[in-house]
Amino acid sequence: MNDNDFTISDLALIYEKEKKSKTLTKVRKDFYQQATQCIQKLRARYQKELATNPDSKMTEMARREFERARKDLENTVHMRTIKILRQSHDHYFNYDNEFLSALTDEEKRFLEGIMAVIAQFVANAWLWDKSLPPQPVQQPAAPKPVEKPEPEKAQMKPLPLPENLGETGEPPKKNLVIMFLTESSLALPEQNLYYRKGDIASLPEKIARVLVKEKKASLVYPM
Repeated sequence: MNDNDFTISDLALIYEKEKKSKTLTKVRKDFYQQATQCIQKLRARYQKELATNPDSKMTEMARREFERARKDLENTVHMRTIKILRQSHDHYFNYDNEFLSALTDEEKRFLEGIMAVIAQFVANAWLWDKSLPPQPVQQPAAPKPVEKPEPEKAQMKPLPLPENLGETGEPPKKNLVIMFLTESSLALPEQNLYYRKGDIASLPEKIARVLVKEKKASLVYPM
């Protein structure tokens, strides 16, 4: 049978045969492609007649043939789908070669999906069988806490004191309050003192003024 041989009469014959049979009937393997092409041709014919002679009998005839063919295909697909669903259960437990031979390629792919669903359902039958012991439910493993690395402690590196810092001929007269401006830490080992940028301290006037002069500290107010 050539592609051009498939007509509206062939489609109607397949529909009537499918309607009378309780099981799936055998159709040509390219049934869906040929039926679709047939309907497309009928639609094109109807649209052409409608554009040229909208009120003619030819237009009305073309419309009826187009609608009839479309309805026959819809009903045929519906009936074959129902039959495939019904026969697929028996085919799952008892392989039916005759059933497979009646399927088109499109219907075979449809059947493969049904078989996968049935297999999954049957495999999980214990879920509904109260006589079987319940299967343990595996809980998802708790996520491991993410360990955040501890920030490295800043190491205080003592800065060398000015050379004339220790040359105090006489004891300081008073203390001055200063704020340290240096970016690094400052250590005064003799006084057992350590300072960082932003620290405020009260130091002897002689030491404080040297630090202020070298722009390592800023005078806040004298005490």
